[in-house]
Amino acid sequence: MSRVKVEHGTLTLPPKLRRALEVEDDGYLEAEPVEGGVLLKPVSERDPAVEAAIAEGLEDVKAGRVTPAFESMEEMKEYFKNHPLDED
Repeated sequence: MSRVKVEHGTLTLPPKLRRALEVEDDGYLEAEPVEGGVLLKPVSERDPAVEAAIAEGLEDVKAGRVTPAFESMEEMKEYFKNHPLDED
């Protein structure tokens, strides 16, 4: 267990603990109160809009709403001639 210093509301994590959590200087942790203490979890610094777009894309992949990769514009046109887009 590591001892963490709190000074003026700032936590100082020892280098070994920062490496274990893969937290860089000026990085972020999510803090959650739990019975008997605080749970610290590393968080992504990506923009929430980017996170939402990634999640939406992964849902599309899971649901089969993706097209294959195309080698040329002609190949793409031929594909969509035979697989029209849904009009939702």
